[in-house]
Amino acid sequence: MIMAADLLQELFYYTQVQTSDEGKARVLRQVNSEYRSVAAMESWAELRKVTTLDWSGDAVQLPANLQGIDLVYDPTNYLEFHYRSRGDASMPENMVRYFTYPVGSVLTSVEDGATSKDSTILNSPDLNTAGVTAVGEYCFIGESQQLYLITAQDEDDFTISPGYRGSGIGETNLKVIVRPASTLMLQLEGPRTYDLPTTQIEVSYWTMPDEIRDPTDIILLPTKEVLLSRTMAVLPETKSLRPVSQAEVDRRFAEALRLNPTRPRARTPQKISGVPMKPGASHNYMRRSGRSGAISPNAEAWLCRQRSS
Repeated sequence: MIMAADLLQELFYYTQVQTSDEGKARVLRQVNSEYRSVAAMESWAELRKVTTLDWSGDAVQLPANLQGIDLVYDPTNYLEFHYRSRGDASMPENMVRYFTYPVGSVLTSVEDGATSKDSTILNSPDLNTAGVTAVGEYCFIGESQQLYLITAQDEDDFTISPGYRGSGIGETNLKVIVRPASTLMLQLEGPRTYDLPTTQIEVSYWTMPDEIRDPTDIILLPTKEVLLSRTMAVLPETKSLRPVSQAEVDRRFAEALRLNPTRPRARTPQKISGVPMKPGASHNYMRRSGRSGAISPNAEAWLCRQRSS
């Protein structure tokens, strides 16, 4: 467990801002910027989650805090979906595949949000009367890049998670953006003329981390050095006391990758028959996943129906 205090104390010392609140705020903004950048680069173990989505042919919405996808899997038919870009996914292939694309527009936006530091209640009469279902959606509050999940509603009061990460008491007239335009949609494609079954899809992904605000916050990376080096390489105040080269930045990132636990299962795409796509990877894949080489009864029955239709 890495406390933010371990990172911030070093940064405040090397930037000489121990007694400047404005300087500390500027360093913290840079730390959070680098934190988001590093989180987007790799599937970090502490940020991994799994969600189950009902798929019936139309694209389904993914969580707005999703940073990247490790695996799209049909547990009923034992099928792993292979990633394609949106343009390439339309090309006929003898394999199941998926693509993502942004929703393109926000669900709604209001400017009468009111909340306080660490509060889990967001008050917004305009959001209540906006005519949209906000519960279950993510939102931005104010100017921060922190995402909040709206979990419940009681008229003008909306319950958010995590608690408000701002530092103000009784903040009002906050802009609230519900379901950011960058939220991704997931669509599946079947092989050639086969129709994919209506089923539940498991999506293994990693998320955007919560912003660092307090020394007691937890950094969800294998090491703090990857954030320390990247932040110091950008801040000009550190050049004299502790210069950081690009080689050190790269070395610290490689170190974090080595310390990052591997993904829970192989990301090997399969054919419609359940056979891994990569020749030679079959033995290791089956051994790691604990599965036999035989196709599952559900997948075999479905495949027979498709071939006879």
